[in-house]
Amino acid sequence: MSTAAEQTPEDWKSTDLFISPMEVCWQFDYALEVDKLENLYKKAKQRQWDADERLDWRVEIDPSKPIVDERQNRLMQLSIFQKLS
Repeated sequence: MSTAAEQTPEDWKSTDLFISPMEVCWQFDYALEVDKLENLYKKAKQRQWDADERLDWRVEIDPSKPIVDERQNRLMQLSIFQKLS
């Protein structure tokens, strides 16, 4: 098997080739490196805010009652937002 630098689009099972001023090849077939990708994803989740860990999803939310007071939200003071339903 060739190294990543030696690989061409023909070496990959699943690719998309986009014509641009420079050649770009996206590879979406990660089957050979699934464990490495899963480990990278887990590390990223651990080092960033993870909603699965930080939120109690059992808490029921009433969508008719905003969580943030709209009067204190500066975006809501913009005319474009005031026109929204």
